[in-house]
Amino acid sequence: MNDARTKPNSRTAIIVTCVGLLALTWGVFVQTLHYGFINYDDNNYVYQNPNVIAGFNLDGIRWAFANIQSSNWLPLTTISHMLDCQWFGLNTGGHHLTNVVLHSLVVVVLFLVLRRMTGAIWRSAFVAAIFAIHPLRAESVAWIAERNDVLSGLFFVLTLAAYARYARAPSFLRYLIVAALFSFSLMSKQTVITLPLVLLFLDFWPLRRFAATGSARRIFLEKIPLLLLSAASGVATLLAQQHVISSPEELPVSSRIYNSLISCVIYLRQLCWPVRLAPFYPHPGDEFLLLQVVLAAALVLCVSVIAILVRKRMPYFFTGWFWYLTMLLPILEMVPVGMQPHADRYTYLPHIGLYILATWTFCEVLDSRLIGRAILAIGTAIILAALTARTWLQTSFWRDSETLWRHTLAVTKDNDIAHAGLGDLFFARGQMPQVIAEFRTALFLRPTSGYYQNNLGTALLRNGDVDEAISHLEDAVRIKPDLPAVHLNLANALLQKDKLDLAIGQYEEQLKLQPENFIARCNLATALLQKGERDQAIAQYIKVLETRPDYAEAHFNLANCFAEKGELDFAIAHYEEAAKLAPTDPKIHNNMGVALLKNRELGRAIAQWEEALRLQPDNVDVQNNLAWMLATSGDASIRNGTRALELALRATENSFRSSARILRTFAAAYAENGRFEEASNTAHEGAELARSQRDTNLSGQLDADLALYQTNQPVRMPNE
Repeated sequence: MNDARTKPNSRTAIIVTCVGLLALTWGVFVQTLHYGFINYDDNNYVYQNPNVIAGFNLDGIRWAFANIQSSNWLPLTTISHMLDCQWFGLNTGGHHLTNVVLHSLVVVVLFLVLRRMTGAIWRSAFVAAIFAIHPLRAESVAWIAERNDVLSGLFFVLTLAAYARYARAPSFLRYLIVAALFSFSLMSKQTVITLPLVLLFLDFWPLRRFAATGSARRIFLEKIPLLLLSAASGVATLLAQQHVISSPEELPVSSRIYNSLISCVIYLRQLCWPVRLAPFYPHPGDEFLLLQVVLAAALVLCVSVIAILVRKRMPYFFTGWFWYLTMLLPILEMVPVGMQPHADRYTYLPHIGLYILATWTFCEVLDSRLIGRAILAIGTAIILAALTARTWLQTSFWRDSETLWRHTLAVTKDNDIAHAGLGDLFFARGQMPQVIAEFRTALFLRPTSGYYQNNLGTALLRNGDVDEAISHLEDAVRIKPDLPAVHLNLANALLQKDKLDLAIGQYEEQLKLQPENFIARCNLATALLQKGERDQAIAQYIKVLETRPDYAEAHFNLANCFAEKGELDFAIAHYEEAAKLAPTDPKIHNNMGVALLKNRELGRAIAQWEEALRLQPDNVDVQNNLAWMLATSGDASIRNGTRALELALRATENSFRSSARILRTFAAAYAENGRFEEASNTAHEGAELARSQRDTNLSGQLDADLALYQTNQPVRMPNE
């Protein structure tokens, strides 16, 4: 790494280095192009976010700037996901491609910026190479939801480049470019708010702007507008995250300080020994060993003092160390969001300072001697080879959700997030026993989590364990009353137990929190129907269709309500809309056939039942309805005894002769074919079954039919 022997402006060396850095980066991360989404924030940011899936458009851009996403205001990151969906849809290869391209650009620009500032090609190249392929980069590059790292990182290094140009020849336009690029970085991820302080350290070295007499005041003053941008971004972040910030009761201030000190040391250890890495590390709470805290504080303090003492002789040590500490400040969890004590992705930009510190320090010590240069060359090759292999392995754990979470459980202890991640995965697969086991474990590890109570309750409900589900969902409502999903799930469980008033109350609570939730409103209408409040149910369905006119189920349920009221024209109109929206749903065609029959539109009714049978040949209700029409119609052109008997026989077999209504149809079909003895026997069987089921109306109808069969007369419905 003897930069003295290389002309700083050697264009060939620069081009070759850039190509080499790109090859190194792509060699490690090209595997991600075959990876899928991860069920950890990828859903919120991309594949379950309708605004993002809709692609790049004016409404989407307005939404990105006006809304908070997953407790963060990241408009440019959100827009980048929209562009991916516009270009690639939900093809994950395209989304991963964007991450790798952005990271590659950060690597190359970082090299070019350092080379321009320091004049050192090979040292700058080594810093960029380590940054490119360190195992800690796997999380930021291989995780689609961490687009904010690579995007804000790109604007960060571009800000450095613009600032270096401004520092050489200050001008208002050049300063505006610096401010604009910094703003873009903030709108990609707010953790870069300390960049103005990093610029101060770069002013000290390698820009050496403090060397000029009287320059300090001007250098500090020119950072004020940038600090104001940082302050505005910080306020926006606190407002966005106020509902997820842990309270002092949950995490005392002393624990936050202890964790911050220990995290500084953990990130140092991970830099040198990047093993057992995971996307989430459980928080130790307030269980810190005093010795650990004291040693961590001593280490941070000692290195800081050394950096200050050697700042003139080793200015790169000073800048590198305080770059690291300064960029860690926003992510040291002094204002804790969630329960993660530290994260690999938090090192994306802070570690650059340590790379600079270590590279220049070792080069200054060893590069002056021939044997030292040999050691540097061999050491560089070994380090790059080892990191390449390790990062390839670490990146491979991100291929899919199950691989990631099983790896996480293997390298961490008592990791509730990993168990919950597996639970979500199994839930999507319909593997309820595994889902329940994983969420029980997650809840055992964090019993105060309303989310886990809700998830376990939902799984138990899906598994048929309604009473236990209600118990957990009631706990979820108590812990997280502001979470709409818990009210909806509890209401659904209560509805299954016919606790209608309680269910209606929970649906109403859910709709207060999320009035646009059409599923909850439809379920509320269902509960109102079961309670006998049909008109109120109709009003709810109409509200759903005002905002979601394309919701087939609302049209279908509303049609059923109108049919029950005898308002057949309205019912048929909504059945027709439902059939347009869900043409393959046999129950829509079946119910529409019944309504058309009542409306004396026999031909259309038969057509609907035929379509329903085409879609579902073994549908007993459809078989019975069509068979009855073909056996008893007063219109001879419609009757078809042979087809009626065939359908009635299939319906009887499919219902195991347990339906008196179907037995009545079977008897009528026998009679239409002149088989009156079999018709009489079947009608008698049906009447007895109806009486045993206390259906006096149906038993009376069957007795009347039986009287006809005994005189060799078939049943005839009035000629519609």
